[in-house]
Amino acid sequence: MVAADEAPTAMYARLKAFALSPSAARADNVVFKRDRIEMNFSGVFYPEQPVEGKVRGAVFVGSGSIRISRLPFPTSVTTSA
Repeated sequence: MVAADEAPTAMYARLKAFALSPSAARADNVVFKRDRIEMNFSGVFYPEQPVEGKVRGAVFVGSGSIRISRLPFPTSVTTSA
């Protein structure tokens, strides 16, 4: 929701500027798993300053990896005619 005193173009300008906040979060061997995807991070995340109370992005400096598991393939397929 756009604040009453802020025009949509001003909010867009703040989003486009992507200003980093002074805070940082250290990640040492942090693992995110979702469905078939696993991401590993070791480094520092620098979040964006909130716009309209929400942080929508971050910069990560460090090392990381991503692994995507294959979809399981059926060993046999049966159909009914």
